[in-house]
Amino acid sequence: MTVFERLAGFSHRHRWTALIVWVVVLAALWAGASAAGDRYRQDHSLPGTESQRALELLTEHGSDQAGDSLEIVLHDAGGLERTEVRERVEAMLAEVAELPLVAQVRTPYEDGTAALSADGTVGYATVVLQVRSEQMAVADTQHLYDTASAAAGDGLRVELGGEAARALAESDGGGAEGAGIMAALVILVFMFGTVIAAGLPVITAVFAVGSTMAVIVLASHWFTIADYTPYVMMLVGLGVGIDYALLVFARFRSELVAGAGPEEASRRALDAAGRTVFFAGCTVILALLGLVALGLGSLQGMALGVALTVLVTMLASLTLLPALLAIFGARFARQFPARAARR
Repeated sequence: MTVFERLAGFSHRHRWTALIVWVVVLAALWAGASAAGDRYRQDHSLPGTESQRALELLTEHGSDQAGDSLEIVLHDAGGLERTEVRERVEAMLAEVAELPLVAQVRTPYEDGTAALSADGTVGYATVVLQVRSEQMAVADTQHLYDTASAAAGDGLRVELGGEAARALAESDGGGAEGAGIMAALVILVFMFGTVIAAGLPVITAVFAVGSTMAVIVLASHWFTIADYTPYVMMLVGLGVGIDYALLVFARFRSELVAGAGPEEASRRALDAAGRTVFFAGCTVILALLGLVALGLGSLQGMALGVALTVLVTMLASLTLLPALLAIFGARFARQFPARAARR
């Protein structure tokens, strides 16, 4: 008996335990990720290039150009006296200057107030950062924006501009991924004829991608992971997850039609299709890890994140899916009767 057959037998015997473990792991990881929050940041460094050496030289000599800047833009609709506007702006800029990753706050006036237009309705100030925009975590940018926005109200508006501020306006996505899952589910329903049979590959992929996403959120506090990494992970994870689970389930259904019982069909499916999933997953992981050798900042974090997604997806296809097949095995045996029974 091969390793894959033993794994299928173990998952079949301990079907509920396997399912509960996956649910608990997913819930625990997301509880920790929700409490910790993410700290995505980008690193566009290009080791060995002249531009990278120039940037390192500027940083070494403490040049302000080593970091980027943000602009605080103010607009007063006329609801406040100019003196009150001045007081609010001065207090706000003093707080912003004390924030982490802020090198200094520049204003055209020597008294530290933001530059105001002739009618006193528009003003601005430049916040010089200690880091590049791509290295500025979204949480830090949000904190800066919240501090600046404290001066708003009574007709006074405060907005943030600059490269780092763009991340605050980006949507969290989710619509495209949801549409993709629904499209895959519809196609699988046409293939297998039932929602339950079509849903198992999707459920397996969602569990795998969801668990890995939570791990990446936590890992972003210790490793440089770009903010676009989760989108790439979802794209690859859902596609690979449904593909791997579909290979196993299609073979499982073929074995049922050939006359095997649910447990025997699961063993044969994992022994044949499980091998394909294992070697295909290992090949993809090795290929992704090859990107790490390039040494390109955020690309390393993305490669590791996607490789981890494929690894967890492969594990889910070899452990969670056989457990689900065991739970619904009797129903599938009725839905896909053996050929001999139909003759």
